Amino acid sequence: MAQTSLDERHGTARPPPPDFVTRTLPVVRASGVFFRCANASRPLVDWDARNASRFSGPSLPFPVLYLSERKLTGFWECFGDELNDHPEGEKALYRKTHLEPRQWVRFNIKRSLRMIDATDVATLRAMGADAATFLAGYAIIQKWADALMHHPAKLDGFYYSSRLDGGKRCLAVFGRPRLKSLPGRFGARACGSLLKDVRFLLFLAELGVAVI
Repeated sequence: MAQTSLDERHGTARPPPPDFVTRTLPVVRASGVFFRCANASRPLVDWDARNASRFSGPSLPFPVLYLSERKLTGFWECFGDELNDHPEGEKALYRKTHLEPRQWVRFNIKRSLRMIDATDVATLRAMGADAATFLAGYAIIQKWADALMHHPAKLDGFYYSSRLDGGKRCLAVFGRPRLKSLPGRFGARACGSLLKDVRFLLFLAELGVAVI
């Protein structure tokens, strides 16, 4: 039997369909606890509008706040690409340049946000998307971010799958003015340096990642 290619299994990423603005999107509510593996020199609630970020960009209507449901997912989102590039047995992070500048930030979203769940197959189908869509390159994925920001449902963001932590869920929150103007909305607080987190350092040791 011929093997099925990755594209055949997961589809080929395409831009939003022409009728996207008229589609009814299944809105869910997001609240509770989320995390970031954050640069300690940046604001706790760090709205991102860089071209180098997955769903952000200076040409998009709103910046994005990137969160994850698990602390370690935040770590993989920051360092996964770099670690994956290292050969087995040679994986390492630098104390001064990688870990010392980073801290855990815990978010308690107190009021429910209007989101869609792009990890859900039925939601993807309603959007005209597929499993490849939110793993696509920036040229495609930023078109989807733009379409979601402009959609009449006035979404606050969306859930998506981490591409570096086994599909664990992350949250992209749109920096709409009504969200950015409420500083207590996200209940953000620093939870300590990565270098002072004993459980995290043990996790790195178990992975075979040296701290040098």
